Amino acid sequence: MYDIDFSVIKKARTPGIIFIIVGSIFAIIFGIISATTLMNRFSMDNKTNAIKVEYHDSDGELMYEPTYFYNVDGKEYMCDTSSSQSSKPNDNETIYYQSKNPSKCMPAADEFIGYFFLVFSVLFGGLFILIGIIIIINTNKRIKKVTSLNEVGKLVKGLPYRMERTGTEVNDRPILRPVIDYQLPEVPADRVKKAYGKVSLTEKGGIFDNLDKLSSAVHSDVPLCMEKYG
Repeated sequence: MYDIDFSVIKKARTPGIIFIIVGSIFAIIFGIISATTLMNRFSMDNKTNAIKVEYHDSDGELMYEPTYFYNVDGKEYMCDTSSSQSSKPNDNETIYYQSKNPSKCMPAADEFIGYFFLVFSVLFGGLFILIGIIIIINTNKRIKKVTSLNEVGKLVKGLPYRMERTGTEVNDRPILRPVIDYQLPEVPADRVKKAYGKVSLTEKGGIFDNLDKLSSAVHSDVPLCMEKYG
């Protein structure tokens, strides 16, 4: 009763850990694809335009797998794309190539794919990781709350108490806290009286006759706060 078991609450961290793992995997996989594509692109120091393009439908669907042809110093080269595309290929596609080895090439469409995977890995992977972190933070707050309740419960052992709702729920179960009920000692019905004898008031003084003795006048053109008057 005094030691609330929060082992079930700890299990709520599991979804957060899964989100972080999945987000990290996506970020790593698509990050590697993006890095490889962009590094390959940046290794090419020159560019030209395709002179012709050949393509065919992929599996009979409206997906194109183009092959571009381009000239460098009067020699024709062929450049295949690394992926299919739904739009019709551009006949005048920009082709990047290496000056020392013009056969090493990349269509501009593949460069776009590299940047796309980079953005996708950051946004999608980062979103999953962020969700996982939020889940873990909220779970740790619940554990801290239950730990605090456990500490309070241990202080009231042996005392009369009752359990009261805290307004916090974990896994649809309300968290309770112990509340001590106590009563003040009763005042005796008849207190002991002292016999002081008869008291006579024989002296008196008028308030206006003793104003100077009781207080001093404060002069001000504007009202002041009571602290200024003493």
